[in-house]
Amino acid sequence: MRKAVSFFFLLTPVLVIVLVISLLGFAVVFISVLMGGGDELTDGYSGYLGGVPFADLINRTAARYDISPALIAAIIDQESNFNPKAHSSAGAIGLMQIMPGTCRGIGYPADECWKPENNIDAGGRIIAGHLKSYRGNLELALAAYNAGAGNVRKYGGVPPFPETRNYVVEVAKQYEKYKKKLVGGKFETVGGFPTTLMFPANGEITSPFGWRWGRMHEGVDIGAPEGTPIVAAADGVVIKSGPASGYGWVIVIDHGGGLTTVYGHMYHSTVVVSQGEAVSKGQKIASIGNNGRSTGPHLHFEVRMNGNSLDPLKYLRTNWKDG
Repeated sequence: MRKAVSFFFLLTPVLVIVLVISLLGFAVVFISVLMGGGDELTDGYSGYLGGVPFADLINRTAARYDISPALIAAIIDQESNFNPKAHSSAGAIGLMQIMPGTCRGIGYPADECWKPENNIDAGGRIIAGHLKSYRGNLELALAAYNAGAGNVRKYGGVPPFPETRNYVVEVAKQYEKYKKKLVGGKFETVGGFPTTLMFPANGEITSPFGWRWGRMHEGVDIGAPEGTPIVAAADGVVIKSGPASGYGWVIVIDHGGGLTTVYGHMYHSTVVVSQGEAVSKGQKIASIGNNGRSTGPHLHFEVRMNGNSLDPLKYLRTNWKDG
């Protein structure tokens, strides 16, 4: 028994030392993350600039149905926060939360209703129809969009549902906000290009844009096996192809008008474009790797306007096939 007790007291200092070393190691890693241990470029990219996602599709739909682009944007903001894959418990889908049956009635297959171009067109047609039915009365049109024309007719105005009453108020507020973003009656598209960019790799989003681990993640991570092709999201010119801290090898493409896209974590041996080279939308530029500060094979992809980061998911088509 005494030997066991003596051995315990001999072992205790060792355990304490191991514990202290482990805690110090964790602290070093944690501080490294807080101080910028994630992806970083040394080219002065920083900050965040909001835009109007899907501006090109919104403008076209608004012109087609003779309504304000600001109204469509306001509805999308309230319905889905510009998430094309939004899906409600009632079954409504897409940017403007259209029911599959409604989509079919308009002429779009239910399984393609989520696509931004189809969903925005369907939603634009619906709200334009309500505005016509209610002779331009925005409150009634929004109430009908949310609760259905039958309920507006039943209650002789905005239905007494808390959700619908709040919806009418909130969308009206958003409408005023988006009116201020109009230039000549429409939204400006990013860099003069359609704001829907091609998905740059066939994979799944493994880390979104936004704050993580105490710092800003200024792009999205697309996980896929090593060797998966990476393509240019739009036409442009390669303005950087080289090593960058945290990125391994990075490619930056200038699309004009201040719009650039950034691709990271490739191996140099897989890069098939050079600095100064013109590239086309969908053209292969490299392959997915696991280079730089990376915990697994993936593409780190960024969208920047005048050096300011944008959420790529607001500008990308939602999958590889629809690029």
